[in-house]
Amino acid sequence: MTLVTELDLPVFDYMVPDLTGEVYHQRLAGVDGWLAQAPLSLVVLDRESGEFFLRSKATAFPGREIADIFGVTGGRLREQIDANILNQTGQRHRRLRALVGPAFSPRAADRWRPVMRRFLEQLWAGVPVGACEFVTAVAKPYPSLTMEHRRQPVATEGNGFGLF
Repeated sequence: MTLVTELDLPVFDYMVPDLTGEVYHQRLAGVDGWLAQAPLSLVVLDRESGEFFLRSKATAFPGREIADIFGVTGGRLREQIDANILNQTGQRHRRLRALVGPAFSPRAADRWRPVMRRFLEQLWAGVPVGACEFVTAVAKPYPSLTMEHRRQPVATEGNGFGLF
């Protein structure tokens, strides 16, 4: 069997400073194949291949390995990393996924779209005309607003409490 390290892969350097917006898409379009070598890792380049690896039971998210690289080997942060659903495998992962999966289904997301749009409208209303620092003005506060709203009890779910 050929190892991935033995393949002659194209190089995709995602660490170059000008790799933003349209430049990113242009460079990505110029790479042949579905897999490339990057400075720190391999990169899966197309959606279908990415979904294959995300759904495969033979692969695992390297959260613990990344923590080890950064020296996070104990304490509260490591406990949180170890408990994260992304770092779980086997029966524990399946059980947690079955518990939280319905909250992330397309149907569940559709129920939240009006609230999410309202938050975006509120954030955009505070953005000055012309230019803004998007991360500060919109991207940073938006998830917090949505999550905090989700934490509130939602009677329409029929259980009297929120899932978050």
